[in-house]
Parts: sequence; structure tokens; C-alpha cells
Amino acid sequence: MSSILATVDVARILGVTCASVRAYATKGKLRANRTPSGIRVFSESEVLRFKQERNAKLRSQRSAASSEAKGKAQS
Repeated sequence: MSSILATVDVARILGVTCASVRAYATKGKLRANRTPSGIRVFSESEVLRFKQERNAKLRSQRSAASSEAKGKAQS
């Protein structure tokens, strides 16, 4: 069963600010639920899914930038 995490916990796991977590949720990139009092909460499984997806994108971007830099250096 997946744990429920607060925004600050998600920020710590992802290594970003609470404002970034809220922005990810607002943009629909990271699914969040709201408590009856309106506080965002996140399932641990959703946060881990997002983290894996985000890390894969970052690796891909770094790889592309590295390849581009090598190509320019060889020119």
C-alpha cells in the first residue's frame, strides 16, 4: 500500500522546492489529491513514478547536450 505524502516530503524526495512541487501538480505533471481542508497530498507511488520519469528526461537531455558538445568539439 502506498503512503500519503505532504508537499514538503515530496519536495525533499525530488530535491526541489515546495513551489516546484505545487507547480508540477497545477500543471498536471504530478497527480495530487486534496484533503477536505484543501491541502495537497500525494501518493508515494505517484511521486516515485514522477521521479523516474523526470530522471529519465534529465538523462536524455544530458546525453543530447553531451553529444552536441562532442560534435562541436570535433568540428
